[in-house]
Amino acid sequence: VYYYADKLTYINKEFNGRLLAAHTPGNASITIEKLRPSDSGNYLCQVDNPPDFTGTNIGSVVLTVLVAPSKPTCGIAPHPVKTNSAILSCHSDQGVPVPTYHWVEIVNHVPENIFGHSGRRSGLLTISNISEHEYGVYQCTASNSLGNQSCTFDLSTLYAESDHIIGAIIGAVLAAMVIGAIVWVVARKAKKNAKKNVEKDTELQVKQEASKTSTTYVTVPTDDAAAASTEPNDAKLPEVGPSSMETTEVHRPPTETPLLSKNAAPSGTENAAKEEIEGEGSQAT
Repeated sequence: VYYYADKLTYINKEFNGRLLAAHTPGNASITIEKLRPSDSGNYLCQVDNPPDFTGTNIGSVVLTVLVAPSKPTCGIAPHPVKTNSAILSCHSDQGVPVPTYHWVEIVNHVPENIFGHSGRRSGLLTISNISEHEYGVYQCTASNSLGNQSCTFDLSTLYAESDHIIGAIIGAVLAAMVIGAIVWVVARKAKKNAKKNVEKDTELQVKQEASKTSTTYVTVPTDDAAAASTEPNDAKLPEVGPSSMETTEVHRPPTETPLLSKNAAPSGTENAAKEEIEGEGSQAT
């Protein structure tokens, strides 16, 4: 930290500008200004007076730099075992001596004691069986011999947000269920409608096929049509006349009686005529 001999002076750079030394005979005191927490520690003072090196020439002193608590940070963590409980935390990064912590609840701007387990050294506050009565603003104060600092935590806001989140989740689940039910109903109706349409189409097709079957006629060929069918090259029916009649007679079956000409007499009538002429001759005679 400091060395002086024969008007030669050495000061460590960490203390440069903050250390003052006495130069009066027999006084080896130093003064450290603007103390820092890092200045705390064990300091040794060694005095040499040559040529006398006998005796104890080293002394020690412990320096503790006192630091007021820094502003603490308040937070919350769920209880590791009980889900309906909470742990409020409070911690200061700086403070010598180590700060102690105290929790209160602010009710109508008035601090009230808390019925819960509070650690003055750890800064933890455990609240069990949280309900609406425990919702509110909690204040933690970190203090030591040099001063104190405080922070607050609003437990009601956190659990109100949790309630809103839970409500939102429940609402989203219910909405999803409703939407799913609507989709299921619509899909089922669409399926039924499609099935009905298929049945209607099938029924209509069956009716159409039945109507086609009922309107189908069987053509019964006549004699002329049968004759025409045997002669596909003849596009017209034969004309009615003598020649046609003769042609028709040629193709008639042998059992049919042939037609008589104009001068022909029916069979069996010739003998009858002869007998009638002979009779008339005899009567004339």
